[in-house]
Amino acid sequence: MMTTILRMLFFRGRRFSGELSGIRFPVRLSDLTASRRGPALLTAMLQYGGHLPEGVRVRAIRDEAADIRDGVKGDKGVITVEYDTSAAKVGGLPLPPSRLFLKFNVGKLGAMRLLVETSECAECECLFYRHLAGRLPSPVRVPTCFFADYSKLSGDFVLVSEAVRFGEGDVAPLKHRVRDDANLDEQKAFAVHGGTLNATYWAQPMATNSVEQAAAVGGGGPASSPINPCGAASLPRFEKTHRRLWIVAQTIAKLAGLKHTARRTLKGRAGVNDKFMTWSPPPELIGREAELIRDMPAILASLCDVSKGMVAYGHNDMTTDNVYFFTDPPRSGDSLVNLLAGSPETAPEKRFGLFDWQQACYNNVGQEWAWNWHWLEPEFLEKHEDALIETLLATYAKHGRVISKAQFLNSYVLGTAQMYVWGGGGLQLLMSGLEKQGLFAGLLPNDPRTKGGGAKLDKALQEKLTGAEMTRRTFTNVCAIMRRHDFVGAWDRWQQEHEIGRYKQQPAVGVAGSLVAWLLRFAAAWWFPIVAAAGTAINMFTIIFTGATVVVFLAAILGQPKRWASTAIANAAGATLGTAILLALCREQGIEYLNTTFPLVLASPAWAKATGLMTTYGVGGMLLVSSMPIILHPVIVFGILSGLSNSAILSIVFAGRTVKYLVMSYIACNAPGALRFFGIKTQLVEYATNATKAA
Repeated sequence: MMTTILRMLFFRGRRFSGELSGIRFPVRLSDLTASRRGPALLTAMLQYGGHLPEGVRVRAIRDEAADIRDGVKGDKGVITVEYDTSAAKVGGLPLPPSRLFLKFNVGKLGAMRLLVETSECAECECLFYRHLAGRLPSPVRVPTCFFADYSKLSGDFVLVSEAVRFGEGDVAPLKHRVRDDANLDEQKAFAVHGGTLNATYWAQPMATNSVEQAAAVGGGGPASSPINPCGAASLPRFEKTHRRLWIVAQTIAKLAGLKHTARRTLKGRAGVNDKFMTWSPPPELIGREAELIRDMPAILASLCDVSKGMVAYGHNDMTTDNVYFFTDPPRSGDSLVNLLAGSPETAPEKRFGLFDWQQACYNNVGQEWAWNWHWLEPEFLEKHEDALIETLLATYAKHGRVISKAQFLNSYVLGTAQMYVWGGGGLQLLMSGLEKQGLFAGLLPNDPRTKGGGAKLDKALQEKLTGAEMTRRTFTNVCAIMRRHDFVGAWDRWQQEHEIGRYKQQPAVGVAGSLVAWLLRFAAAWWFPIVAAAGTAINMFTIIFTGATVVVFLAAILGQPKRWASTAIANAAGATLGTAILLALCREQGIEYLNTTFPLVLASPAWAKATGLMTTYGVGGMLLVSSMPIILHPVIVFGILSGLSNSAILSIVFAGRTVKYLVMSYIACNAPGALRFFGIKTQLVEYATNATKAA
């Protein structure tokens, strides 16, 4: 997560060589339209994909200054291209269109850029066009892509594709998921298109040998050989693309107040706008917000277990405004009716293409369709949910993928955990922002202003109101899905299967297990942080009680979260005290004291890592090591050998450990799952959490 933030701060907007092509691709429209090298750059991009006839080059590029109203996950534009064909060879490739669509990452540093970065949108879309766009099953269509590439270093990307002419020729005007009402025929068509894509690229368990793996991946094309996601490492997987987004969602849900949204309040204030708050979570879920925030990443990751037979490649955002509809009659051999033969509720055919493949990846199909459908009007989804599920399952069966409805619904309802945590926290931010502008109290469900009615609004305000309406719908739908399909029961079974929560057998933490268990009963006491600090000081000598001291420290925080900062400083003082005693012994008996007393420590990888950092960066390296989740003993040795005074060494240790424990304390209160980045096992966090609840 820290890498992502640093990448956004220091490398965003800089041009680097693409991961796929090696071309230093443009990261904004002006790199092509306002640069003398723009035509040459676009020529190279089109040549790379084999789309430019031999001898042809781009002569000029003009920005059409198109007003692309919808879409927030990227900066977009349309260009007109003039080609120089004076040296073209006869009988070559046809020219690309003179009108091209371009999409880049969000240039502005903000929440949307963070969302795109933490869900790997750039990589997902570029890899789709690289590997699958030309191998899709009928009836799935996409715009022709002429170039797509991304940079892992900057997070930027570019997509060059045909420009869909909405409202022209046989293409209908662009629809919007909020401004336009849902249509059952369209939604059934989505289920058929998306279900066909899922069934074609259904995930298979890892092949047992290279011959089987080659057969699983290579085969005779996508329709006959569903690829193996484990063997095809180039295709992204949901549990990997979204792992950082889950940390963001956990943090927002904790800080902004999922608990307030669940209780239909604004920061704890009831009655602010009850008409807008149309959601109603399962009553048994109220009060368990922190527990669900903790479990959410593990739930979503477990759903992506290929061995369960529910993972497939999909668009993962199949909504009305990611679609372009055709208005011309159906083509022979292209019929959705044929795909749904025998269904009494077969819908008239809707021909369309899909764009915005920024979330395309392997995912649990239940979670994918919970996401796709939770954007619909709640009344529409409640009325037609069963018909949509039956259409989807019938499509799977048509392609030989038979899934029981019960199996699908279990994944479907568990998959709502992400939307509940994400949307519930986000709603507090949206509602608070609108209240500050004096707009929230009068905001209604399906407010006419979100559909373009009433006085004309500026774009930013229009986006805020539309965002609030979308999130109201999603959270209302998620809560309704949870009630209809017993999320609490499914969650309970999941916890039991994975031995989490009350089903977790509490481990004894090292040889100090019984003492720790007794101490944790007093976690809320005012003096408990002193106990935690003393344990940290003692562990400078024992080492083996690291697990026990971590649990005690976490319990000190969780027992009284309001004192997280003072607890962190106290623990830093404890670490410094232990260091001071050990430093005095080394001054008295020599550095050999450490070698004879802690031989395993000196031989550990942590010692080598710390020594390398300090040798490279000197005093700065000492401070860095002191702030990292590794042992402090190398700092003592390096400080002595560098001729530093005791006060200088201890000051460095205290400063570094203060930073470390402040960060750990904050994370423990707001996103405990992220403590794994400090090397703290999940079972230790759960042990401390459960102990403080029982205290």
